[in-house]
Amino acid sequence: MNFHPVSAVSFEQEAKSKQEKDAEIKRLSAEIGTIKGELAKLEEVLIDYKRYKEFLFKLSPPTWQEAQKAKTLKMKVLSDRDSQDMQNREPEDSASSNGKYFNQVQVLENKVSSPGRELPSIRDIRLSSAHSNTL
Repeated sequence: MNFHPVSAVSFEQEAKSKQEKDAEIKRLSAEIGTIKGELAKLEEVLIDYKRYKEFLFKLSPPTWQEAQKAKTLKMKVLSDRDSQDMQNREPEDSASSNGKYFNQVQVLENKVSSPGRELPSIRDIRLSSAHSNTL
């Protein structure tokens, strides 16, 4: 039998290379599985937090709920309008667009932090909830 040492060496190298690739695939597959597990846990936490948010929202005074709904609707309208403006606007130089963006952020902050948007005091909440039959 003619046995070529060169082909035996290349066969061993290929086998070793294949084993290394298989080990790398196993390692990466395990890492993917770990990440998917973490992602599933975080999605569950997010669902729980959304439930808590909804529950706390329902416990809050109706006037505050209405104010929050109006605020959310107003922010959505502003966001939709801004995204339409961005689509319709021609590209500008970055200095002038950054200044305009900064001014828009200041306007939004002023709207959100205006005195009419403050939450009622805890005392007011306790008094209104004490007289409420909803709980």
